[in-house]
Amino acid sequence: MKHHFKQFILLILTIILLSACADETVDTTPLPPTEVVNATPEPIPTNTPSPTNTPLPEPTSEPTATIAPTETPQPSPTPVPQIAGIITDAVTGVGVADAFVEAIRVDSPGISYQTTTNEQGAYMFFEMESAEYAVRVIAEGYAYEFYDNVIASGKAEYLSVQSGQSLTNIDFDLNEGGSIAGFVYGDEGETAVSDAGIFVRPVGFEVDLGIYTETGADGSYIVSNLALGEYVVMVKHSNWIQQHFENVNSWDNADPVKVEPSQITNDIDFILEKGGS
Repeated sequence: MKHHFKQFILLILTIILLSACADETVDTTPLPPTEVVNATPEPIPTNTPSPTNTPLPEPTSEPTATIAPTETPQPSPTPVPQIAGIITDAVTGVGVADAFVEAIRVDSPGISYQTTTNEQGAYMFFEMESAEYAVRVIAEGYAYEFYDNVIASGKAEYLSVQSGQSLTNIDFDLNEGGSIAGFVYGDEGETAVSDAGIFVRPVGFEVDLGIYTETGADGSYIVSNLALGEYVVMVKHSNWIQQHFENVNSWDNADPVKVEPSQITNDIDFILEKGGS
């Protein structure tokens, strides 16, 4: 009987299971197509190093060509003349151009400073030694003159030149001059004597500087730039005996020669004797 009871229980369980299955609805809807998954493996992220901040090279301090500032040339100081003045025509007052101006050292007449006037008649002396000087002017057509308005160097007003000092307004007013002319012969008048020295000095001033010239090849000479007055004329040559006009050998016995402005006093001739002095 037990055996039949077990079979009965199994039958009941089977009926129950079949009833449960019959009640379950089967979903016949087709499944959607399966997506094909790309099987390419994703790249494994790598730790890409971050870009390092490479420091920029610091600018090198290369020496640059520094242009030195252009120096503005400073004007040289204007030299100060030690003697300066103006030479003018005594009648017109116009400046005398190209006049010869000479400053003669009193204690050493062989030392002198020389210059010429400009178009306005102005002149200047620079860098002179400290001493006393006699200044004279000689200009074509005018009588020579010492400062101040005298013809004899012995009467000149001496100018004392000192370092750092300037003597200005040493002016001259020139007057028209005259001349003395003649010939110098030797051998009783048969031979012209060339290169003979002619000295003309104002009467009363035997040691005066006066005016000097020399004879030409034909023995002739002319001394110009003489002021109104009287003069002693002497001739001297190494091969002939010194002589004063007129045919005397001493200053005291000489005949004075008169000069008038703009005139030429001619025939002041000499005949020398052979010898020497």
